Amino acid sequence: MATKVTSLQTMASKGICQIVELPKGEGAKPTIASEVLDFYGRLATVTPSGDLSLGFCVFRKRPLEVEELERHMDSQELLFAVDDDFLIMAALNDMATGTPDLNSLTVARVRRSSGVIFHPGVWHGVPFPFKEESFALVGFGTHTTDSDMHFHTFPERIRIVI
Repeated sequence: MATKVTSLQTMASKGICQIVELPKGEGAKPTIASEVLDFYGRLATVTPSGDLSLGFCVFRKRPLEVEELERHMDSQELLFAVDDDFLIMAALNDMATGTPDLNSLTVARVRRSSGVIFHPGVWHGVPFPFKEESFALVGFGTHTTDSDMHFHTFPERIRIVI
């Protein structure tokens, strides 16, 4: 099976995520502005169960194939591209089977200095960098890695087509 890369807007329109990016264009007005800064607040909302944990994920270049996706039932997850663009695969949960809904399976490019916030229960993979190694700022509930990591392995790898 293969899936083509699409836009973050398509992923968001499927109910998979929120997009976090710097406002652009004529209508982009900062929440707070002064001589030394422009602050753009309220770009997206994260509602963790408990405390919010922030960390960095370092991910490495590999073939554009996905064998496994993960989800968190009690927490949203922020992936923010810090140093370069990356590709990310995600899918809604199939309520009947508790597995990724292949009809909603989407791959999108997250641009450097922007990010994606996956809703609780959304299946997603490890980012694919465009260079040998890259990293993302990650945010989710403090106990997510201890008790809220659920994995699904596909019977065959899913190829990503750019």
